[in-house]
Amino acid sequence: MIAFRQQCAEIPHLDATDRLPAFLHAEVAGFSGDRRPEQIGYNWQVGNWILGLEADGQGTDQKSSFSASGLVGGVPITVTQNDSIPWFVTARGRIGYAIAPMYMIYATGGGAWMDFKSTIGATGLGTATWETSHGGWAAGAGIEGAITRNWSWKAEYLHLDTGTFNTTVFGVIPASVRLTDDIGRFGINYRF
Repeated sequence: MIAFRQQCAEIPHLDATDRLPAFLHAEVAGFSGDRRPEQIGYNWQVGNWILGLEADGQGTDQKSSFSASGLVGGVPITVTQNDSIPWFVTARGRIGYAIAPMYMIYATGGGAWMDFKSTIGATGLGTATWETSHGGWAAGAGIEGAITRNWSWKAEYLHLDTGTFNTTVFGVIPASVRLTDDIGRFGINYRF
């Protein structure tokens, strides 16, 4: 399966740009990157209805960065943050309806697990790296079409949300992360 478009949203940094003290200037870049997905699943057909289970795992190089700099008491200070999503997996149910002999529309939903890694650096404090994996949910929809009896293609939208989780940076600064991912992808499947 090939992911052709993705977007990651709501990854709050230690200080969102609109809440930074006046002496700091911030630059924020959204998540971007590539995916390498693999999936396995099973379908049952009852009349025009198709019920299925599928699981997929994806390594990614999605990254985001944040930096802020300014003067505190005449001393220059810089804070940087580099975030990444090294991988995520989903396990989902799927219900579809055959709208023609060769095409099916479907909805899908289930569990999602994402890994989140962050490295934060601050002048005078050094750097701190933390990594956590967190579970949540996934939901989406798509269309699948037969190429031959054993081969099919699919186009799918999938939303992943692990909710909000908390940690501390440098052992004392509380940080809260809400991790979501919106994925558009195209895949080729082989049926045994």
